[in-house]
Amino acid sequence: MSTQRISDKVAAQLRGLVQEQRLQPGDRLPAERALAVQLGVSRTALREAIAQLASQGLLTARVGGGTYVAEPAARARQALDEPLAPYLPLFQGDPEYRFDVLEIRHALEGATAWHAALRATDEDRTRIAQAFQTMMDAHGKDDPTGEAEADAAFHLSIAEASHNLVLLQVMRGLFELLQT
Repeated sequence: MSTQRISDKVAAQLRGLVQEQRLQPGDRLPAERALAVQLGVSRTALREAIAQLASQGLLTARVGGGTYVAEPAARARQALDEPLAPYLPLFQGDPEYRFDVLEIRHALEGATAWHAALRATDEDRTRIAQAFQTMMDAHGKDDPTGEAEADAAFHLSIAEASHNLVLLQVMRGLFELLQT
């Protein structure tokens, strides 16, 4: 039995479709029914894949209006819509909040790595290896910001390989909080 979910496979197909057809930000994808037939999947699996790619900032779904390739500005706004954003004022009022964020990050990283070990594709493993090498290269330089960014990219590549949208969004939110 495959550990990769159908919606993950459909999301990969959608990414491929966007690249193959060279769709640009603002371009509309085919209608849901036609797209499901084209990809040979159920509309439910297609909706889950669209939601997954929308949460990653790659697509924008408009109720009754279709699905579009997201504008770069929408991707930038996504950081503001992360699940932990409502807690930002609370954390900013407490100078010790970074320790709390690091503590929960460490608690979640084990579960994230476990899920990634079960579900990672070959492509995911390649991205993790590349991010790891970038992180190791950054450790030898006198650039704390670059080192922190490389560390975050490595850990987020593992979260992406978990194929668990909640874990991914929470981990992204934690890294955003650490940058504030």
